[in-house]
Amino acid sequence: MAGRTLEMVKLAEGRESSAVEICGADRLWDGEMDCFRAGNTTILLVKIDGQFHAYQGHCPHQGAALAEGELDGGLITCSAHRWQFNATNGLGVNPMSARLKCFPVHVVERKVLIEMELDGAEEPDNFVGPVIRAGDFADVVVQSIEDDNPGKEVRIVDHGDYVRIHTAQVCRLSRKALERHLGHPYEMRMLEIEMPSFCGRLKTRDDEFVWYYDN
Repeated sequence: MAGRTLEMVKLAEGRESSAVEICGADRLWDGEMDCFRAGNTTILLVKIDGQFHAYQGHCPHQGAALAEGELDGGLITCSAHRWQFNATNGLGVNPMSARLKCFPVHVVERKVLIEMELDGAEEPDNFVGPVIRAGDFADVVVQSIEDDNPGKEVRIVDHGDYVRIHTAQVCRLSRKALERHLGHPYEMRMLEIEMPSFCGRLKTRDDEFVWYYDN
């Protein structure tokens, strides 16, 4: 279900913030979750103990829709590979290294509003690629993705502990490019150890990982 057009909304505490109305406050029963659209972003809305919580709509593992999973005992469980998240804060339970992006929620005049960031810091949905633990290996991944995606803009967002490396629509990363920059052989399956999450869908092969946008 799509939300209304993004607009400036005066929130209850008196400050102004860019927000989108995604549904009425009676849309979900307690203990339910559903998927909505806020601008270009897919949102998972959860209601626990009378409180709404909003998260990214797709699992950070392989991009499965979280609304197709289960909400039970305060846990969100992805239907694809059984990754689990705390429904009240988005923190990973299995595995603990994962987490869901959270969006502030406000209920104003019986309408559920989701705050959205419009400063360009977040990637739109069609930018896909890995999230890599910060360090020398992340630098190698950046160089390799630049080699494997010639002519495309490579967006890099450094969040301290990890680095988001994304390109529009399709992002390729080959073993050949990694080995060239590492200077030694590399098994692509080891990438999952350095990659706590990613954006988009993912196809894996022995010699290449491909992240792609699928709306």
